[in-house]
Amino acid sequence: MSKWTEWLESRRKKRMARYDESKKEFEKIIGKPTITITLDLPEELTDLKAEFLLLEKDKKFLEAVEKLAGKYLKKKRRHK
Repeated sequence: MSKWTEWLESRRKKRMARYDESKKEFEKIIGKPTITITLDLPEELTDLKAEFLLLEKDKKFLEAVEKLAGKYLKKKRRHK
């Protein structure tokens, strides 16, 4: 790759990073609130690594997590 192409690519990556950051901030303010969490695979389940990684796109799993978060927040609101 030429230096010119490398320079253009680095500029594009920086712009995309700024765009993504602005997009997230906009969605926080205007859009539907969302959160991103990190889950670690328990050590005793290392043999299920492939299945664990697929959970990120598993609609049923995501729906279950949303329901769990909703129940947690409702319970927390009741105990205030």
